[in-house]
Amino acid sequence: MRLVILWSLLPTLAAQAPARLPQRVLYVGETANAERAREFAEFLAPRFAKVAATTHDAFTAEATKDIDVVVLDWHQGGASDRTKSPLGELENWNKPLVLLGSAGLNTAIAWNVFGGVG
Repeated sequence: MRLVILWSLLPTLAAQAPARLPQRVLYVGETANAERAREFAEFLAPRFAKVAATTHDAFTAEATKDIDVVVLDWHQGGASDRTKSPLGELENWNKPLVLLGSAGLNTAIAWNVFGGVG
């Protein structure tokens, strides 16, 4: 009986699939990981109103003009300079920020905020 009820509700549940969330998202990834950036953009695109992707090297503050949330992907290894954030100075930052990988540690180091040690 439960199976019949669930089966009969299936079309209703499918019709109520959530619409895209209204946020406009910018993914900022490492230049060396272009495939990862493409995969994140593909994952986020059906879920948000707008999704764009750029690299640490190509990032400019202008890129956040029409963006609500920035997703920063930044790993700990390699030759990257962790004393400089690809997003610029903390004093100039005013967007919500989602940190992936070691971006939390790296951003704390670059912006000299709590969390840069440990």
